[in-house]
Amino acid sequence: MNQMFLTTSVRMFILVMLSLMCLGQACAPLIDMDLEAWLQTVENEGPMDAFDGEWGCLEHGFALEISNRAGVVTLANSTERKVGDLMLVILSVDDTGFTGRWMFMDGSVRAVTAIWLDEQVLSMTGGGWTWTLVLIRPAYTTLTVETMGEGAVDPAGETLAFGEEVTVSATAAEGWRFDRWEGDLQGGPFDYWRDASLRPANPAVLTMDEDKTITAVFVPRLTETETFDLGGGVTLKVIHIPGGTFLMGSSDEQLAALAHIAMNFSNEGPQHLVTVSDFAMGETEVTQAQFRALMGYVPDVPIDCKSDCFEIPMGDDLPAAWVDWSSAVAFCDALSTLTGRLCRLPTEAEWEYACRAGSTSAFFFGDSDEDLAQYAWFVENADCEGYTYGVCMHEVGQLLPNAFGLYDMHGNVWEWVGDWFGPYAIDLQTDPTGPLAGANRHKIMRGGAFQRFSWALRSAYRYGTGPTAQFNFGFRVVCE
Repeated sequence: MNQMFLTTSVRMFILVMLSLMCLGQACAPLIDMDLEAWLQTVENEGPMDAFDGEWGCLEHGFALEISNRAGVVTLANSTERKVGDLMLVILSVDDTGFTGRWMFMDGSVRAVTAIWLDEQVLSMTGGGWTWTLVLIRPAYTTLTVETMGEGAVDPAGETLAFGEEVTVSATAAEGWRFDRWEGDLQGGPFDYWRDASLRPANPAVLTMDEDKTITAVFVPRLTETETFDLGGGVTLKVIHIPGGTFLMGSSDEQLAALAHIAMNFSNEGPQHLVTVSDFAMGETEVTQAQFRALMGYVPDVPIDCKSDCFEIPMGDDLPAAWVDWSSAVAFCDALSTLTGRLCRLPTEAEWEYACRAGSTSAFFFGDSDEDLAQYAWFVENADCEGYTYGVCMHEVGQLLPNAFGLYDMHGNVWEWVGDWFGPYAIDLQTDPTGPLAGANRHKIMRGGAFQRFSWALRSAYRYGTGPTAQFNFGFRVVCE
């Protein structure tokens, strides 16, 4: 459409259309009917898109698509007016509106003037008529991007076609993290963990069905070890974990070494590179005292439990167990409110990175499980006299930590992470938050537990179950 008056074919179209209007009737006099002059005027003025879009005529029930000074019928109001008819040529524009030529249904062409009534309504007069054009949809929309804190958004704002989809990505500056979108785009990067109907918020996809303004909010990262006071003499310590790049998952050789075990470990591959930013992670699994301090109760085995009902020892320094995923998230939310930090479950990538602490072996201390009892409570050392199954969880922090100073990353209780369960991506990823919910809608747990064999405690082992499940499931927090 932008070159409509600059080609011979379009000139012929105008002449033919006007001729057809006059067939079988006496044409009214044409006012200022000089096609060559119109064409020359438009060509000299150059492209103009201030009025581009689809407009509807309220009085006469038809619609025009205006593109670069030309208005063509897109919705006809009678057999006389056909879709595709050229109706309007805009010749000159100022702040009040425009002047141009209007082709009436009786074949006459008259000078018209259009005046803005507001940003989307034009009042037109000409040939003894007065009528109104209302913008149905603009041809273009404007995306305005703003930031709070230190970071950038790509794209930084642009003009886009109406209805076009645009992908926006927020990238935090060093020492900062992306927290959330505000304005015409809402949500943070972890919202879809809670709501399976949502998609990840960064990058996000916007449909430009109107002008939109979005704001990316960035906040400083937690870059040092901190101890939070939960009240009543209870504290929670988070260890600063410096970011880096690591190999996530098990290698083909590591998987081959497990071939003698009648289990499918294929979801631990393919091994792939992942980069994570700085974060702070709970030094230990959340304890019963910590859970009680924020939530007012301690989870216990349900009275209607019918199978695998491992008894839970009670004690302030024992892990909070029989915690479902939502209850773990609720604790993190309460900790966020208390501290003013974003506290949440770790991503699966953060958990494995923190567990490995620079290692590439099956366990953070090596490939052999011979020394595992120095670092983890599991089926071979978690003895508990008098308990039905002979084993139970133990107080946190009693065995040796990994190189980051984190305790019980192997064993004791399973640890919920935030991600939905799904296959790994192959390409290099930065701060992945996991796949969409998928069909099974399982959440991931890591680390193994006191009643499991050593192979379930490996750094790369993945276990998934529904988010409402309760068993010997605990968690630890990440704060940013």
